Amino acid sequence: PYDSILTAFDCATDTVAAQIRVPGGSGGEVCSNFDDKVYCINGEGHTVTVVSAESDSVVATITLGSGATPYAMYFDTTGDRLFVEGESAFSSTLYVVDGASDTVVASCLTDVFPSKMCYDPPTHVLYDLDDLNPYCCVIDCHATVPREIGVLELSQQASAVCRNSLNNDVYISSLLAGWIWVVDTRSRTIVDSIYLSDMPIIFDVFHNPLSDRLYCAGYNVYVIDPHTGSVLGVFPAETRDGSGLFALNQARNRVYALNTYGSSVLVIADTLSVGLQDAAATPHGQTRLPQTIISKSFNVPGREKLVLLDISGRKVLDLKPGANDVRSLVPGVYFVRERLTVGGKRSPVHKVVVAR
Repeated sequence: PYDSILTAFDCATDTVAAQIRVPGGSGGEVCSNFDDKVYCINGEGHTVTVVSAESDSVVATITLGSGATPYAMYFDTTGDRLFVEGESAFSSTLYVVDGASDTVVASCLTDVFPSKMCYDPPTHVLYDLDDLNPYCCVIDCHATVPREIGVLELSQQASAVCRNSLNNDVYISSLLAGWIWVVDTRSRTIVDSIYLSDMPIIFDVFHNPLSDRLYCAGYNVYVIDPHTGSVLGVFPAETRDGSGLFALNQARNRVYALNTYGSSVLVIADTLSVGLQDAAATPHGQTRLPQTIISKSFNVPGREKLVLLDISGRKVLDLKPGANDVRSLVPGVYFVRERLTVGGKRSPVHKVVVAR
């Protein structure tokens, strides 16, 4: 087995901050628990390496059963779980890893050759793409042991999948032909599609909830309006092999796209910041929250009963009138919403940034 290098960037300056040696050879997939850990797939070592984001060092190694080679993973922040798909001896297994102890706590066989996956917290469903066949496996992860509950048939080979946390739609991109299928997570069916005639190949797809834009990586990076399918912008990749693997800088609303087989990262400043319904649309008579950037304390005026949500829509704090201590929160973008809805209607949401 050979070692790989995990590069950490300082997002304030967009410069390399550290390089961590990952034993066993990385398979390319990296994900975070959005708190203090980064998980790296080791294709050669049949393991997942856990890296501390605070010390920039390897702190643990997760071994999969039966010598399985990991190919895809996704971290569920709402349940503090890591989903890892591994393959061994012509069979595939989905492993569930406890995020606190970094140990495998459950597993189930699947009918896919693992490629990419994403998880929808409200329905507890994992969407698992097949790397060889044109379909997506649908897995119920609500119970302790996951179980397959269906398959989405696709007309083309899929390349990537992502979730829109604003409306809970899931987007699946085709590797060739420029198709993006829209999946309604409530019915678990394909309800719409987007066709990009100028994009012959798609390596990755990503939704930015801060601007409600869809990013597609191929030989160029396309920025799409997911509601109309119109192209809002095109950014050329810096290598002839194109771009792929997206990441989001919440504090600065910047999207990072890795240049495939290159040694650079494309940094895109997303100038539009819409996300959920903003406080500018607050109806008359409701308290307007003037703060948008907070550091140590968040002051709630009036008698409003509010909750603070993270970017995935998970509640992280009940807010009381007056000063609320937010020093324990991870810096980034959050949303404030009323605890109770009125007449079944969704209350307006105010976006805030926790900075240090």
